Amino acid sequence: PAGGSGARAAIQALLDRRARAFVERDEAAFMATVGRADPGFYRRQKRMFRWAAAVPFGSYRLVARWDRHGDLARVSDVGRYSGADAVSIPLTEERYRIAGFDRHAAVGDAFFTFARHDGAWRIVDDSGLEHVGLPSARHLWDFGPVTIARSPHFLLLRHRCGSRIDCPPSTGDILALAEEALGRVESLWDVPWRKSVVVVAPTTTAELARMLQTTFDLDNFVAFAASSVDVERGFSYGGHRVLFNPESITNRSSTDVLQILTHELVHVATRPASGPFVPVYIDEGVAEQVAHESSPD
Repeated sequence: PAGGSGARAAIQALLDRRARAFVERDEAAFMATVGRADPGFYRRQKRMFRWAAAVPFGSYRLVARWDRHGDLARVSDVGRYSGADAVSIPLTEERYRIAGFDRHAAVGDAFFTFARHDGAWRIVDDSGLEHVGLPSARHLWDFGPVTIARSPHFLLLRHRCGSRIDCPPSTGDILALAEEALGRVESLWDVPWRKSVVVVAPTTTAELARMLQTTFDLDNFVAFAASSVDVERGFSYGGHRVLFNPESITNRSSTDVLQILTHELVHVATRPASGPFVPVYIDEGVAEQVAHESSPD
């Protein structure tokens, strides 16, 4: 393990360059932060950078949080990277906002492996701790090119549909139904909340499971309302997302999709007020009641 304030400062400087290049869409500068020890990882990083091009990031930061777990690298890790004289694995916080939708940053954890060759640090892996239950955050742009579509209150992120990828329901249907669902929620919930929501439609359940880092079977789940917690702001929610399970929502009627979206938007609207301690049966019961109420009053 690297240790020392000098190494930590150099790693943070590397993360600062990477984050700036990501936002500014400077591929050369971004890839300069990635080592070539693993050609597969290098190629995946380049694809991820390109696949995220359409996403309108308002801000993007990477912060090495040595205070949370220290350095998780082992001395034996140095031997995995030919020519490396030091290896370090701090927890890295990824903090980003999607412009026009995230008031506060979405926060996720990454476990980058940093290796030092000839005095220069590079990122050489992001999956070195998965075997001990510490996976790095994954997003839709980790799995393929992302396209975006907008309505007055929603941003839809999904992969390109075509001969090889089927993407039901249609983009227009999702956005129109989301706007209708929002109206139903507003008629019953008058507590102020940010009525701008990102909807994510992965292509496979496997993508969804990896993004949510679930360890349970998703077959019986149609959608999720996910939020991240920013401990720097107390116990504050941010990065609200509605995510579809594509294999469960396919071929459902418009009425079903409207109820599903209404249910999930109730969670997004009420989460800042309910917090983490409201019993699940109340949280889910209220969402179900609103979703299935044909004429809210």
